[in-house]
Amino acid sequence: MTGEALRSLREEGINRVVLLPLYPQYSRTTTGSSVNEWNRALRRGGVGDLSFETVDEYCEHPLYVQAIIRNIGIALARVPAPDRQRVHLVFSAHGTPVSLVESGDPYQQQILRTYRSVVRDGGFGLEHHVCYQSKVGPQRWLEPSLVATVERLGSEGVSHVIVVPIAFVSDHSETLYEINMEVRREARRCGIRYYDMSPALNTNPLFIRALADLVMRKVAA
Repeated sequence: MTGEALRSLREEGINRVVLLPLYPQYSRTTTGSSVNEWNRALRRGGVGDLSFETVDEYCEHPLYVQAIIRNIGIALARVPAPDRQRVHLVFSAHGTPVSLVESGDPYQQQILRTYRSVVRDGGFGLEHHVCYQSKVGPQRWLEPSLVATVERLGSEGVSHVIVVPIAFVSDHSETLYEINMEVRREARRCGIRYYDMSPALNTNPLFIRALADLVMRKVAA
């Protein structure tokens, strides 16, 4: 937890910190919330002489984009060669309430920037779509949803789908369960014969190099 990390920093005599969010796209609900908790913990802990800088976003960092492209390639290599041109790439990001976007939160626009960079630089030559998942509560959330997208593709006779967990940098319930199990069942029900998920970035070496580059740029500034 944040407070525990700060106690360790204080005990080790650290006086400069780079905060590196594992959220490539900035939202007040994710990076913003984490930085707010950091500030609260600083006030509670009385660590007044600790300087810190934050990496706000890296939605188009070239190595981050290449890491996503690499993992899409892994998933495409699993498709039988004669069927690869049938694949539709479905980029799924965590959703947010529409009201947040309307209030100026940059998250959705940064998701679209990542998506467009991956499609452009990947040169896959495949049909592609962007959608959102993990809605919570009664508010209106970003659309289309992942489930609605899969249902539409199934109704249009699409037979091969690979879901790309864009903006998720590690595996957790929303990739391993929601995408890879729940939506897989829905895809099968909708008549999609081939369904797969490209791997999450996890320890993808290109992604790790992107994180290292972001830190070194802050340190050198």
